[in-house]
Amino acid sequence: MGEISTGIVSFLIAFPIVLFILFYVLLYLLFRKKKMDAFGIAADVTTLILFWSVPAVVYVFWTLNIFSYLIISALLIGMIFTIFEWKTQKEVLVIPLLRKIWRSLFLILNVLYVGAFIAGAVQFILHYMS
Repeated sequence: MGEISTGIVSFLIAFPIVLFILFYVLLYLLFRKKKMDAFGIAADVTTLILFWSVPAVVYVFWTLNIFSYLIISALLIGMIFTIFEWKTQKEVLVIPLLRKIWRSLFLILNVLYVGAFIAGAVQFILHYMS
């Protein structure tokens, strides 16, 4: 049983888009009548997995450990968003601010994941073609 769960987790870390699609479809079907943001919740869940997926893809292709750099970058992005919100708003609302930060990290991590995956695949193909 442990091998199956390890395999599922490994697959979802390697392909986080599958997790996003599964959560989106499930939430959309469950809460179709209610006003619930299925896309946003699926993005929130996938963001957590992307924090492991991006370093895993980079490590597989280039044997670089970037997890600590990724965490530091996420904290810096959070600080920048907080300062910007503090300068532009009269009152900083924590929950909407955290949602903005988390959703921005979803977009950034997706771009990093796709970029690393494509660059690594191209490098892998070119290496074996020569």
